[in-house]
Amino acid sequence: MAKNVGSFEVKKKRGKTIETLAIFDICGNIVAETSKRGNMRAKTVLTLLFIFIVSTTAFADSVDPMMILNAIEKGENSTVEKLLAIGYDIDEVYDGGSTKYGVTALVRAVNLGNSELVDVFLKSGADTEVLTGEKGDTALLIAAGKRHIAIVETLLKKGADINKANEDDETALTLAYSNLEMAKLLIANGVDLNAQNKNGETALIKAAAAGHFDVVKLLLDNDADIELITNKGESALDKAQKHGHKNIVKLINDLY
Repeated sequence: MAKNVGSFEVKKKRGKTIETLAIFDICGNIVAETSKRGNMRAKTVLTLLFIFIVSTTAFADSVDPMMILNAIEKGENSTVEKLLAIGYDIDEVYDGGSTKYGVTALVRAVNLGNSELVDVFLKSGADTEVLTGEKGDTALLIAAGKRHIAIVETLLKKGADINKANEDDETALTLAYSNLEMAKLLIANGVDLNAQNKNGETALIKAAAAGHFDVVKLLLDNDADIELITNKGESALDKAQKHGHKNIVKLINDLY
C-alpha cells in the first residue's frame, strides 16, 4: 500500500514504511522556526531529538533506489539531499535489467551533467570507481564521453583513476578525442596518451581519422606515439589520408 506525504511517495518495503522524509521535513521546520524566535535552548533540544529520530530509525534499508534516481532525473536536488540524510547507501547500484552493470546515484548525476549533485555525492563519500552501464564505465569515463569538463575536473580532484578503461578498453582520453579542452585537462593530469582501445585505436588515431586538427597537434606536441597502429594496421597518418584530412597529413609529415 502506498500513500503520499507531501510530494513524496511512501511505500511499504520489507515490512517498513518510508516516512522518514516526512519526519525530516517536520523536525527541520520546527527547528528552523524555533531558531527564528531566538530560543536557542529549545533549538538545541529539538536538534538532538531530530538526530535521534533519524539515526535510530532503520529507514535506510527501505529506500527504493529508484526514489533517488528519479529525484536526480527531475533535478530535485533537495529531495536527494534528504534521502542522503536518512542514510541512503550512496554507492548502491540499481539494476533495472536494462544494462549489464546498472547505475549509481553518482553516475546518474554525471550523465545528466548535474555538477551540484556530483559535488554532494562526492562529499558524501561516493566511490568514483564503481563500474556501471553496459560496458563497465566509471563516473569519469561517462563525464569525459559527455564532455562535462567541470565534472571531470572535480572527479580528478577526488582521485578518480584517469587511466581506468571499460570493457572496450576505452579510456577518458580515447572517449574525449574530439574535444580540445577536455584533452588539455586530461593531459595536464597525467593521462596515458598512448592507451589503445580494443580496436587498437589511440586518441591520436581517432582524432586524425575524425579530422580534429587541434587535438592531433596537441597530442603530438605532448609526444603521443605516432607509430602506433590499429588492429588493422592503420596509423594516425593512414587514417588522416584515408579520410582526406590534408591539413593533418601535412602536419604529421612536417613533424616526422
